[in-house]
Amino acid sequence: MSTRRPVFGDTREQRAAQDQQLEHRPLRLLAVHAHPDDETLWHGIALAHHAALGDDVHVVTCTLGEEGEVIPAELAHLEGQGEALARHRREELRRATATLGVRSSILGVGPAAASATGRLSRWRDSGMAGTSAAEHPDAFAGAPLAEPAAALAEVILAERPDAVVTYEDQGGYGHPDHIRAHEVTVAALTRAHSVDPTLTTRLYLTVVPRSWAQEDRAWLAEHASGDQEVGRGGPAAVVVLGPDDPYPPSVVPDEEAPLRIVDPAVLPVVRAAIAEHPTQVLLHDGYYTLSNHVATRMRGREAFVEMPIPLSVRRHEEDDESRTVGGQQSRGLPHDHGA
Repeated sequence: MSTRRPVFGDTREQRAAQDQQLEHRPLRLLAVHAHPDDETLWHGIALAHHAALGDDVHVVTCTLGEEGEVIPAELAHLEGQGEALARHRREELRRATATLGVRSSILGVGPAAASATGRLSRWRDSGMAGTSAAEHPDAFAGAPLAEPAAALAEVILAERPDAVVTYEDQGGYGHPDHIRAHEVTVAALTRAHSVDPTLTTRLYLTVVPRSWAQEDRAWLAEHASGDQEVGRGGPAAVVVLGPDDPYPPSVVPDEEAPLRIVDPAVLPVVRAAIAEHPTQVLLHDGYYTLSNHVATRMRGREAFVEMPIPLSVRRHEEDDESRTVGGQQSRGLPHDHGA
């Protein structure tokens, strides 16, 4: 009997039907993210889905979100406090990934140790485009591409994942660290494949089919319009984007989002993981908001498109030399993850 490897996006039914033909090992899935909370907000369904299938799922986070705005009044003292906020968000990340049932590590840092700088992360949150945080010498968006790419390539070569998932080239909504995470992932995979041509790792980028985005905004208009919440500045109205508001760059025509993971059964797990990021997220019934009060629907589905692995490491590093970081980047749209 011929065997098949488990693949990214397998449904529960596919696994059950093909169990006798599967190689006797789990899928190895690696997710690369910019900050704590991104793993759950962007890929929570895929991570929880594959963890529930018994697969080996590993989240690599590139920074600890030192520049994040803090929502709860009782934690407001952490905002702007760099290392203190990083330490708190590292613990949020630990709890969230444990809830999802996946492994977690920080790029360039051992599982339990601090980096050579004495911090918990090698690279630092760059903040939004145009902010002073982007000028910090350890800002992730300003790091020479070869350095974080080499660190991630080491992980890839050691673990030999079947699939790597991250953002598309605009980082979902234009955040410099999300864009950099995409660039680092592509460069790391290119490097790893050049070191070991037998590597079979495939790269998938998260996108949102336009029909899903339209459905989500219609649902939010019905269920979230007029809602209030208590955030960092006191009571505020929840913001529901309308059908004529622009969509973020991660929203694509339906035909450009061919791989879909639909598993509403894991939504309670994902919701519980989101709840472990209270500095960044407010949970509502069926949706959540960030510090800007924009509503994003919690849906039991995520979509991806496969990106071919480029063949040239040099091309990526040469492109990086001419790249400007900071104010040249787009701020992106209000953060609604396509809703």
